Amino acid sequence: MQTLQVMIARCVFGFSNREDWGAGLIPDIGAIVRIAMRLGLHRDPSHFSNMTPFQGEMRRRIWTIICQIDTLSSFHLGMPAAIRTGDGDTEAPRNLLDTDIDDAMSELPPSRPFSQHVPLGYMLVKNDILGVMKRIVESLNSIHEEPYEVVLQLDRDLAQVYAMIPAYLRLNNWENAHNDPPYLVLQKVQLDTLYHQIVSVLHRRYLREARTDSKYAVSEQRCVDSSMVLLSHQTMIYKESQPGGYLNPNFRYAIPPEGMNFTLAAMVLCLYLQYRTKTKREDLLSANTKDQKLFQALNTSHAIWKHLSNEHHEAGKVANVLDKIMGQLRPRLSLLDDRLSALEPGVPFSCGESSHISAQSTTRSESSLNLNINCTESEGIEMSDVNWDVWDSFVQGRGSF
Repeated sequence: MQTLQVMIARCVFGFSNREDWGAGLIPDIGAIVRIAMRLGLHRDPSHFSNMTPFQGEMRRRIWTIICQIDTLSSFHLGMPAAIRTGDGDTEAPRNLLDTDIDDAMSELPPSRPFSQHVPLGYMLVKNDILGVMKRIVESLNSIHEEPYEVVLQLDRDLAQVYAMIPAYLRLNNWENAHNDPPYLVLQKVQLDTLYHQIVSVLHRRYLREARTDSKYAVSEQRCVDSSMVLLSHQTMIYKESQPGGYLNPNFRYAIPPEGMNFTLAAMVLCLYLQYRTKTKREDLLSANTKDQKLFQALNTSHAIWKHLSNEHHEAGKVANVLDKIMGQLRPRLSLLDDRLSALEPGVPFSCGESSHISAQSTTRSESSLNLNINCTESEGIEMSDVNWDVWDSFVQGRGSF
């Protein structure tokens, strides 16, 4: 058991290390799952009469962490999970303080209300979200085409879990977040970003169908809305991670603003705007506030990637590609730089229930981020036109998230 816990810690550190994260963790995760099952962690401790309540609760916590690592890695790598639904019956841990339990106890106390700020609450709330994510991963990796109604049901289940996040873990807006300790802000950001990532991945494969069939319009709206929220989070994470920012001392544990979490969101908005520029009249587009806000969110995101390109090579590649794409979209949208500067970056245009972030709290000017929004360099890229079909296939693709 001690060896297993060391392996789990090493795997968690691998998630935190941007250089080691990726397919290289697959063997480690596979070994952790097999060893855990060998130890019987996938069966609820209630099946074992020789186990104390304290030992059983600790085993539940360990198995929950393993399931979360497995689901998250499968989601990001676009592969089936090692632990399938039905492979175990271990219950979730109870929402208890460490002081509520000890090795000599004869029975477990009841869970504390989720409305109370209990440190374990973050893991349990995340576990509920990841429970729906696991079903989505299984659906996306299935070799059988599932009806669209299954996608809508998964979306409803996901929204229901999101709505049940307790108030102390809900990111209502960034301004009020400064009233909380940094670790709690990070937990709020992690949960909200995770939710919108899942929404984007669940609905993105229907973006193309939505162009010709109104049946899939809800997928287009949900995907675009969540992508906008993700880019607004990228802006705030970048700002607060700078020297003097609220998250700077904890930057190592924050979501990196140059991460792939935000690359897909940017590509979704690019494809959405590209299609609109081909199907709508230019004079109508130039007066469309929604399109302007979409482009402004991309403009700010591009500037962040450009600024981070000296430290992160992958960020530079994304910045260069976006620079070329946006260079083509700008004249099609009849947007000028002076008009862009008057717009506020990263404001969701129609998030409805998909986000509880207020528009006022997410607005930031480029000057406050120390960014130059007019990035025009495209180092190492020589293309007269962007192959939109390739980007479309990438975003629609089911083999890689």
